[in-house]
Amino acid sequence: MQARGLPPVAGPWKVRRKMSDEPPETPQQPTLAHRLEYALFRAVEGVLGLASLPTVARAGGLLGLAAWVLSPKHRRLVRRNLRIATAAEAPGEEAIDAMVRETFKKAGANMLGSQRAATLPTEKLRQHVSYEGMEHVLGPISEGRGVVLVWSHMGNWEVLAQLIREVGEHIRGGPIYRPLENPLLDELTVKRRTQQGAVLFNKHDGFLGPVALLREGGVVTVM
Repeated sequence: MQARGLPPVAGPWKVRRKMSDEPPETPQQPTLAHRLEYALFRAVEGVLGLASLPTVARAGGLLGLAAWVLSPKHRRLVRRNLRIATAAEAPGEEAIDAMVRETFKKAGANMLGSQRAATLPTEKLRQHVSYEGMEHVLGPISEGRGVVLVWSHMGNWEVLAQLIREVGEHIRGGPIYRPLENPLLDELTVKRRTQQGAVLFNKHDGFLGPVALLREGGVVTVM
């Protein structure tokens, strides 16, 4: 699927509409720890960039399985959460065990896969993505109505940001996000998520921005 006739994008933009007249916060200055963390992140990113997305996802899955083996505390936490989420079905112990293991595996695959997807060119990323049920998004938008997408908290969110222009022409949309504590990583993440035209809403800035976009017929995604 290739979008044509799109209006030119001057550059990445970030919507920040305050609910009050408070002065803007002073940008956080990166500490030495932030710089070291950023350097490590970029180094890992460089290594991952040598492999394909499926290979990186498989490697992440193995890391997830390692965490499953080594962290009984988190196994218990995931098990408890799955019991709550599946209370109506009440699966047996064997089924829950399999779900816990798969949760760790997919979490690892998503963690590394997201990092690799963020650096893939759009034309290569497109090869790994298919769309289903887009009529539920494009239908209301064609009528001038806004759409709220509620998605799974676990997933490769970078894909949606990279392919925002692929799902339909002239679509404006993006997520409500929580800024990262490391200002260097936060700046990098925002730049990448907006480079294809996605709009980001800082969760600390209130809801006037998202509401305005919905009234304009845009899309707001919520995790």
